[in-house]
Amino acid sequence: MVAEFDADADTLTLSDDLSDNLEAESEFIIRPSATIASVFGANNEAGLDSGFFAPGGDQIWSADAGGFTKYYYDAGNSSWANFDTGATVDGATIDLPYTDGLIVVDSGEPESLVISGSVKIGPTTFALEGTGSFNYLSSIYPVGATLASFFGAANEAGLDGGFFAPGGDQVWTPTEAGFDKYFYDGGAATWANFETGAAVEDPSLVDLPSGFIIVNDANDNNAAATAPSFYADL
Repeated sequence: MVAEFDADADTLTLSDDLSDNLEAESEFIIRPSATIASVFGANNEAGLDSGFFAPGGDQIWSADAGGFTKYYYDAGNSSWANFDTGATVDGATIDLPYTDGLIVVDSGEPESLVISGSVKIGPTTFALEGTGSFNYLSSIYPVGATLASFFGAANEAGLDGGFFAPGGDQVWTPTEAGFDKYFYDGGAATWANFETGAAVEDPSLVDLPSGFIIVNDANDNNAAATAPSFYADL
């Protein structure tokens, strides 16, 4: 994320250190960060179920260092609000970086959301925080992302691998029963099930949903995601 931009000096400062994944004369495309207002509408044009003054309605959970900050649309005040405190917030100031995953808690009947925007077709470098931390990520590429396409069949993304026994960074994909958990087994040179240690027969058949979790096994580090190969034809 861009922390500061100086147009006169033609320089920008990033909030994360990406130097391990950059080369001399690297080029940037600067995209404005999505916000609750731009994604769901300043007045909840997306149509989430709203609350009325007191917390209620559908909730948007955005991950932070302490867990989640939770928001809902307060129909009484015609404003977005903090779910835990009820305080109104300006949805245009609540950033939703495109690499980050978020959780929408549906309080009523299942419904569909339509979100518009441009599709990124190139690789993406993302930051992983702290030992043992849970990093909530989006699949970035909305169609066709798999364990192999996103991270590479041989872990070209650069996650910390384990060695035969389960270990290293873990990729958690949600299921109806909880999560399927994967890691890259450096000893066997294959993706494997974190809980059983069994090799994944074909990681290109393990679909990544729109949001998943990476449990970082080591210190802060960067990794790189790749778009599905057919994105080159877009």
